[in-house]
Amino acid sequence: MQLSNILDKKFIGTDELRRKLSDILKNLPKDGVIIIAQHGKPKAALLDINTYLKIHQRIERRTTQTYR
Repeated sequence: MQLSNILDKKFIGTDELRRKLSDILKNLPKDGVIIIAQHGKPKAALLDINTYLKIHQRIERRTTQTYR
């Protein structure tokens, strides 16, 4: 994913993340990815578990194919 794609994602500040964590986690599957910003700068990404597993599987396949 490139920086331009990241800017299309939903951003949330750390204060809002602390206050609304339960609601954010409840809605995460439909949002897919939320970028967490600190002082207005992207610092981390919060992924739903299915998105994480898909990414992890792709990485494993690439790693396995590279070492064959």
